[in-house]
Amino acid sequence: MHSSQKVAVITGAAQGIGRRTAELFAEQGYSLALVDLKPMAATALVAQKCGADVLELTGDISNEQSVSQFAASVRDRWGRADVLVNNAGISFISPAEKVSAADFRRVLEVNLVAPFLLAKAFGALMLSRRSGSIVNVASISGKEGNPNLIPYSVAKAGVIALSKALAKEVLADVSNDLPELERFFFDKLAPLERSGAELVKLHQLSVRQNHSDPVVQIMEPFSDLRLIHRPLI
Repeated sequence: MHSSQKVAVITGAAQGIGRRTAELFAEQGYSLALVDLKPMAATALVAQKCGADVLELTGDISNEQSVSQFAASVRDRWGRADVLVNNAGISFISPAEKVSAADFRRVLEVNLVAPFLLAKAFGALMLSRRSGSIVNVASISGKEGNPNLIPYSVAKAGVIALSKALAKEVLADVSNDLPELERFFFDKLAPLERSGAELVKLHQLSVRQNHSDPVVQIMEPFSDLRLIHRPLI
């Protein structure tokens, strides 16, 4: 099936920033592919009330086979993917000497390997149409590094490099809506209400060489880390 309506793929869509992002894209007339390990019925219901066509995809984003199946489902449903928002992530707060290799690897798998796998799978759909945009949610931790957050900081530093490298690699190959998306995220998504009166603001991390880059990242202040990240398992 091929749709004339734009399609947004949003990870971590069950709650928080992912849920609000989905709601805002639905309000803008996008069809939505929602991705999470947790139930997304509440997010889907709100999006459907806005008239959005919604596909719920449940699974582990760090599993390459699962991600390939997600992309195949989106291709079969709509024949396109216009926006990918790599929002899902986990944190692990601990002194370095208490972080196991398994803990370290799990954070890297979800926060860095998964965005790469998703960009690869859905980027292929974008490249086939020579059009698309990828938004990666990074963190000041990846730029500065923060104590007791070594796995998280390392993973988010990787997301920053991933965003830069992808943008340079595909810059000449696709058109995109990033100037429009930038206004969308920073005008409408910030501040984001979560947990009652608590507010989270997203801030731009300027890594693009110009506004035609098809890959951008947004980051949240370290002080609000606890409001944004939650375990997926």
